[in-house]
Amino acid sequence: MTIRGHQGMLIVMRNLWRKGTFCQTCALAVFRKMQSDTMAQGWWGPMSMVITPITLLINLFTLSRIRKLPAPTAAFGPGLDPGLPVLRRPAGMIGLVPLTGFCLVFLFVLVALATA
Repeated sequence: MTIRGHQGMLIVMRNLWRKGTFCQTCALAVFRKMQSDTMAQGWWGPMSMVITPITLLINLFTLSRIRKLPAPTAAFGPGLDPGLPVLRRPAGMIGLVPLTGFCLVFLFVLVALATA
C-alpha cells in the first residue's frame, strides 16, 4: 500500500510517499499524518495548487483500502497510535483554509463556464 503526501514551496515541490505492508492501525496512523501535513504544507507553490487536491483525493481512495485491512495481532506488536482524526489535528485545521479557497475558486470557474 502507498500513502502519498505533498509539500509545496514557492519554487520547488516535494512528492512524498510511504510504501509498506501495514496493519490497519499503522496504516491509519501514517494516513492521518500524511493527510494532515499535506493539507497544511501542500498549497504553497503554483503547481502545488493543482497537485495537492489530487493527492488528497488519491489518499481518500487509499483510506477505503485501509479500512479493509486486518487489525494488528500480538505477534507483530501493538502497532502505531493513530492519534486524532485529520480534521481534529492542528495541521488539518490550518489546511481547511486553503482547501476551502480552492473549492470556492473551482466552483466559481465551473459557474463561469456554465454561464458562458
